[in-house]
Amino acid sequence: LAADTILLQISTVPSISINAPVTTFCSGDSTTVTATVSGMGNSFLGWEYTQALGQTPSFFSSDTSITVKDSGYYISMAANASGCIARDTLRITLLPKPLGTISTPGNTLCNTGGSITLSGPAGMNLYLWSTGNTGPNNIATVTGIYTLTVEDAAGCLSDPDSIEIKTGPNLGLTRSLNIISSTCSTANANVAFTPYGGIAPYRYTWQDGATSANRSFNTPGQYFVVVSDTNGCANQDTVNIPGSSIVVSDFLLSPDFGNNEGGILLQPSGGTAPYTASWFISGTLALKDSGLSATTGGISYYGYEVEDNAGCIYRGTAALPYATAVYPGDCNHDQLVDMNDLLEIGLHFNKTGPARPNASLTWTPQVAPLWNDTLLNGKDIRHVDTDGNGTISQPDTLAIIQNFGNTHVNQKNGDGPGPKVFLTIPASTYNPGDTMIATINMGTMDTTAVDVYGLTFDLTYDTSLVEQNSVSQSFNTSWLGTKNVDMLTLSQNDAPNGIIYTGIVRNDMATRTGHGKIGELIVVIDDHLAKRTWPLVLDIINVNAIDENGNPLPISGLPTEVTVSTSTTSLTATSKDTGWKLAPNPTSNRVLVEVRQDVSGAVFIVQDATGRLVLTHPLNDQQQLSVALDGLGAGTYFAHVEGKSYLSSTKKLVIVR
Repeated sequence: LAADTILLQISTVPSISINAPVTTFCSGDSTTVTATVSGMGNSFLGWEYTQALGQTPSFFSSDTSITVKDSGYYISMAANASGCIARDTLRITLLPKPLGTISTPGNTLCNTGGSITLSGPAGMNLYLWSTGNTGPNNIATVTGIYTLTVEDAAGCLSDPDSIEIKTGPNLGLTRSLNIISSTCSTANANVAFTPYGGIAPYRYTWQDGATSANRSFNTPGQYFVVVSDTNGCANQDTVNIPGSSIVVSDFLLSPDFGNNEGGILLQPSGGTAPYTASWFISGTLALKDSGLSATTGGISYYGYEVEDNAGCIYRGTAALPYATAVYPGDCNHDQLVDMNDLLEIGLHFNKTGPARPNASLTWTPQVAPLWNDTLLNGKDIRHVDTDGNGTISQPDTLAIIQNFGNTHVNQKNGDGPGPKVFLTIPASTYNPGDTMIATINMGTMDTTAVDVYGLTFDLTYDTSLVEQNSVSQSFNTSWLGTKNVDMLTLSQNDAPNGIIYTGIVRNDMATRTGHGKIGELIVVIDDHLAKRTWPLVLDIINVNAIDENGNPLPISGLPTEVTVSTSTTSLTATSKDTGWKLAPNPTSNRVLVEVRQDVSGAVFIVQDATGRLVLTHPLNDQQQLSVALDGLGAGTYFAHVEGKSYLSSTKKLVIVR
């Protein structure tokens, strides 16, 4: 039996490990990993690399520490003296870089200005624009290179992306307009536009929705078009297709100083003469007057229509401003000249300001520039400079002596730009016995009353035209608050003097901002009036509005006029009634009557507040005539002119003594 012996020695496998600070990082970054071999007699063989398991690895490095920047598998190897090999494997994962691509509708700015919105990709953690902006969008308004780098949720940064913004060519327009025929209401015309410069294609946007470069028109008017190119650069033009050839200029004859005496004169040209005109109160379309001259005041803007003999119509709007006038001697502007006015001269002695143009001591309203300094009652101290020379001094006392006891009705405070308290009346004419319910408003859509806590005002009315004790107010509907909940209201009617005093205030220290209705005015028209047409003026004066701290607000009042008609005469104001004037008004001894139509057989007539005839004076076929008023006492009268076939509008005439 034979035997043999084999000696087997089993070597210990060498120990090797890999130390890596990170195994996942952003593409473009790198990390350093180190292989560590332990045990006596063991040696490091090197690194192998493969992109995926199952592939044959390739030799990578013989260094124990290596820098890696690619994803894949890194294999470290060690051997002992017996040739036994040990391996350790490390997987490296790379995160892709985000794309920081800039998107934009174009890269060309118009020569005329404009901007281009540059947008980065959505959902990034951080946006770094070369302009310093850190938002997803950047507005380019100047030419140059704009660069963006973004960071995603993993903290990886994109490569920078850049775009150059350039200046494009100007977009110009030429047009060819052919008007074949045109009347007041129809037209036969066509236009063709040819753009130049810019970058085609071009887009056309007309105000009526049309989108073509060439179009025809069959109606007179103005047509507006915007032409834009691919870059968004735009140009615009207005095509005017004429209808009526009437052109109207309006001239301010005089502002309204508080007596409804302001005047506007229309001067039409072109078209076919003669012309007729109709006046409308702006916003209500109520017929206000006829003829080429409007002399009613108290409304800031009047609409008008001028029609020529061919039936062509021109429509426009004319402004009739209210002017706070200086009445020489009324230094505190309380509508009365008395010794209290002397106190204001002493309080403001030697003060200076702009002189008053065409100044005199005559008791007439005189326009004066503001001195921008105020009396204790809030009025401008221009009223103290009675002689208008620009210095308050001893000669200013002369107007007090000359005009002592005189009064005026310039009580309106609606000469500022702020919100107004005013009435809207549903009808323009009322008959005796009618009940008129007018809306009391504060502010409009264009001029909102802001931070109002309370207000007071006086509403004046003509006692001869309304039933005594019939005037009342209601505040059941008001944007300022709810009566007896968060708002208190008081009304006190002084019937003998024709004033209703009004107070409205909130009670919760919370202001309101708004416009529109704050209450109602109820008036019953007197049914014992003489048979005439009367103007009933309802004037809101002495407005005092405050905020929650008691600070005054720039809110003022406006007058409103309505007609009380009791006339049974067949004479009416026709389209041939071109208006008439009274001046001065107020007056003391005489008045100038000026009539702009046939005055043959015409008579100037004055009635008192009860309708009693107190003066008749033939015009003696003169269009201008000075009439003496010696037999009439101080007070308010109503005057008109009656011709052979027409009846003029009625005007209020104020006589002071």
